[in-house]
Amino acid sequence: MRILENNNEEVKKEQELKEDIIDTKETIEEILEEDVISSSEEILVGDSSLLEEGTEKNDSKIMKFIKRVLASAIDQIIVIAIALLLLVIFDFVLRAVGFYVAQRQPIFFIIYVLVNIVYEAICSSTKLKKTIGKKTILK
Repeated sequence: MRILENNNEEVKKEQELKEDIIDTKETIEEILEEDVISSSEEILVGDSSLLEEGTEKNDSKIMKFIKRVLASAIDQIIVIAIALLLLVIFDFVLRAVGFYVAQRQPIFFIIYVLVNIVYEAICSSTKLKKTIGKKTILK
């Protein structure tokens, strides 16, 4: 009998704890919703105390930096694709003559470096006036 009473008490305590946790979660969610709604209403109304001049400048600098990084990433992807294509063509030409590329990684690296050096110069001297990544992201 004692065991059943202890188990019932433990079950009741666990249920009370679960209910307390659920109540706490609901309360936190309500507080967060109220804060988000009031903050968004203040922003819509135009409360200037929430927005500082420094944060706007930092955001724009950060966005410019992110755009430059994305443009560079696009350019590097294009350079890698061109280098791989040139490696395949080089290997095909060598095989036609009777040779082959024994170590692909060092040859790819050499071609990649050469293409990376020449890529920006070629793109800037064409009608684009910028690299493909800069043209697409920075506009």
